[in-house]
Amino acid sequence: MSSQNKILKSFALFFCIFFLCTLFTSCENPIADVLLRTYSDPFDQAPVVDSFSERKKIFISWDKDEGADEYILMRAEDATNPQFEEIYRGTGLNYIDEKINEGTRYLYRLDKTRGKRIFISEKKGYGYCASRINDTLKNNFKKDAVEILSDRTNMVLYYGRFCDGTEIFEEDYFYVNIPPQMQAEIVLTQQNPSSSSGRYIEYVDDGCPAVPFPTQSVKFRNSDTVWQKRIFSLSLDKSCVLSEGVYMVTYDIALAHISKLQ
Repeated sequence: MSSQNKILKSFALFFCIFFLCTLFTSCENPIADVLLRTYSDPFDQAPVVDSFSERKKIFISWDKDEGADEYILMRAEDATNPQFEEIYRGTGLNYIDEKINEGTRYLYRLDKTRGKRIFISEKKGYGYCASRINDTLKNNFKKDAVEILSDRTNMVLYYGRFCDGTEIFEEDYFYVNIPPQMQAEIVLTQQNPSSSSGRYIEYVDDGCPAVPFPTQSVKFRNSDTVWQKRIFSLSLDKSCVLSEGVYMVTYDIALAHISKLQ
């Protein structure tokens, strides 16, 4: 093989490599999209629903699916036989639902398209149109984000049950630092208690069984010789919802004082 032929073949190989790299790395290339696209059907997923970040707004989001051309978000009012209707169709990954009625429970279903086929989901997300959201602390609903309790704090707890038995609820986590041989007194006041049903809020002290929060206050004792970080959580008593529905309670909580053990 002549030197000239070798040079021509090397140049042709370089050109092919350059062309393929350009083809498959361009930002918007329909040929590359077709060739590199996954052959899998869209996967089934329940949309993530956030009902309690803003009043009378429900935030819905979902994961990107390489197997889907479009997402179709369906909504129905909670019922034994829910009637879904389309409220969004597109390629986005989130939606804010504002055309909702206060105090109503909603079901959300995420269908997907691939070509001319529609893949109907078997999973649901659960939402509620809340009338009040006034938590002073926004992220203390899980133990690894526990908040220190000091000044008076205004919070909201909720518990709900849907027609298919699914429950939605919130827990609020706090902690207090208690010196040796001292006790911390915690005061809680419900803003909208029911005169017929009494107090709805329960508390869990460091993994102990849930008990109703006392009408006056609760005292956490530290009989040890070192400082103690006492973690506790608050939630609504599930018996406050006798059938399908969502119940919300606003409350104030504060560290009243720290005193010597009695």
